[in-house]
Amino acid sequence: MKWLLVPLAFLVVNAEQPTKRVAGQVSNAERLARGLPLRPPHRRSSALQPRISSIAPITASKSCMLEAFKVADDSFYGFLQAEYCAQQLGQAGFAGTYGVFTGDPSSALGVSFTYTYDPSSSSTVVGGLQVGTTNAPGQSTYGYLGVVSDSSLAGGPISASSTAYYGFLTDVTNAANSPTTVTPNAFSTLMNVDAPFYQMFNSPAESYVWSYDVSSGELALSWTLSDGTTIPLQVGLNAALNTGPLLPRQSNTPPITVNKECSIEATRAQDGSFYGYIGILYSEGAEGAYGWFTDSPSPPDGLNISFMYSYDPSGGQTTFTGLQARTENSMNQDSFGYLGVVGVQTITADSGYGFLTDVTQYANSPSVNSANAYSEYAESGNPAEGYVWTFDSSTYDLELSWAASDGSAIALQIGMDEQNKKLYISPSLFAIEIEFGVSLVPLHFHCLEIYF
Repeated sequence: MKWLLVPLAFLVVNAEQPTKRVAGQVSNAERLARGLPLRPPHRRSSALQPRISSIAPITASKSCMLEAFKVADDSFYGFLQAEYCAQQLGQAGFAGTYGVFTGDPSSALGVSFTYTYDPSSSSTVVGGLQVGTTNAPGQSTYGYLGVVSDSSLAGGPISASSTAYYGFLTDVTNAANSPTTVTPNAFSTLMNVDAPFYQMFNSPAESYVWSYDVSSGELALSWTLSDGTTIPLQVGLNAALNTGPLLPRQSNTPPITVNKECSIEATRAQDGSFYGYIGILYSEGAEGAYGWFTDSPSPPDGLNISFMYSYDPSGGQTTFTGLQARTENSMNQDSFGYLGVVGVQTITADSGYGFLTDVTQYANSPSVNSANAYSEYAESGNPAEGYVWTFDSSTYDLELSWAASDGSAIALQIGMDEQNKKLYISPSLFAIEIEFGVSLVPLHFHCLEIYF
């Protein structure tokens, strides 16, 4: 037997008053009892009317930046910068994609969107939104921030059954809204510049990928399949740092951005006594790695750095993690420009080690080789990270950490091998002493503020 299904919609209507009995009128039950025919049907009321909400939907617009927080500890990670990855050969990321973060709001990507929601609804999330850009690198050509799904790099298109496949944030057009049809996007255009004869990167893109939580300010991403199914998307950086949801800045007390300029003062962990300042020269025991100390914090001997962080003045935060330290006067300033950690022996929660070295702005991987001064001198390939610094604004302490492949942060200790002139950065100085038969002087780093 075949069934014909009729789509139905239910409306909530006002309850009717009971029908009044008209004089002389006999009910159908009484007519049946008397053997009389039934009365013909009649309409009991006028047309049904839907209930009208007493609270009108609210339409609002937001103009903001995208602020990323780490999922692990909800700490500030940075503002999404108005700059594509891979601006130069050898840099991390892919052309036309977003993945560069900054602590400077003035260089952040500006976005805007409009949404409508029902304040009487139990849900505070509004989905299927487009987010426009205001200062994107591809502003004149595209104008919207969306997602591109590229099978040639990810192994396949975004799908519910293959969670390993992924996409990228990129600039798209207003009409980008198909999981299968190629639409203009910055990633495909710029990647094909290097493959003009092959046109390998012809990728579908979507712009209606955003949902907004009006109560928390959280923006989340999703991808819509050809059958209309929506797949929630998570956000991660280099598959190593799970930066978590992107939040628009909408605080009534805007964040204050601070720029610190300092030299790195080392003190002995045992008694807090002065040990020296990190000098601009590399260590004699490990070329390309820092480990030479000087009594002068200023050039030409002392290495000077600067870093930025943002904080909410209405809060009590004093510790800021995941910072980059820009060098101001290193010997390889033009080639690198940042002070980070290179992994020499695989760093885990309780073993391995690295050195302090010059890295690029894009060094941010615990497993993929990254450009750094130590590897150049050693003619080897080593992973390096630049977002390794933690600053305590109450004590001016500087600490180091290493991001594991699962996104967790591994705290690093600092120890000087005075005999072999190597400055070890490791989760366990004791393990280094046992493995190499050396004696290390545990050190702490501090920011000695200076003015360039």
